[in-house]
Amino acid sequence: MEEAASWQSAVSFPCYSRLQVEEILNKIEMVDHQEESINNGAQSGNKKGHFYSIPCMPIAEQMHPYICNIQNLNRWYFGYDIDWAIHLDRYSVNNYEEGNGQYDWHHDYAHTSPKFDIKLTCLLNLSLDAFDGGILEIAGLEEPPKFDTGMGIVINSLVSHRVTPVTKGKRITLTYFATGAPWR
Repeated sequence: MEEAASWQSAVSFPCYSRLQVEEILNKIEMVDHQEESINNGAQSGNKKGHFYSIPCMPIAEQMHPYICNIQNLNRWYFGYDIDWAIHLDRYSVNNYEEGNGQYDWHHDYAHTSPKFDIKLTCLLNLSLDAFDGGILEIAGLEEPPKFDTGMGIVINSLVSHRVTPVTKGKRITLTYFATGAPWR
């Protein structure tokens, strides 16, 4: 793994080539999709775009490098107690397009269960084509982290973040919420 750029609340890392991203997108297209609620996983924040989830297991082979990077980054930078129940979890796929793509300031939490909390918000950039806007901003960072095609970002879920409006093109990301025992 290449050296990751780190910030106080987030870490970005290179993970996939453009060809590998194309393969991941093709695999995602073959998996059953479940439309997501506009408020899934977040507290506050105006969210605009098309959002759906897919089970993790059908794309486990393709996502193995991404999950391993997240596990290592958690060990090195965050140190959270995370379940890693990938076989039970789902990925969220987020499509932000010109005129219908943004996500206001929010932080992520597990509002559906008192038995676990979201510890890390893990994003993967699956956008093949250039887009304008759609910048991931993270509270406390002066500059947005680098987030090119095939790159991942791991964010402390307690830190507010947002996606600015997409003004041209389409921004596609995959999200994995790493969960663990409730915050104490």
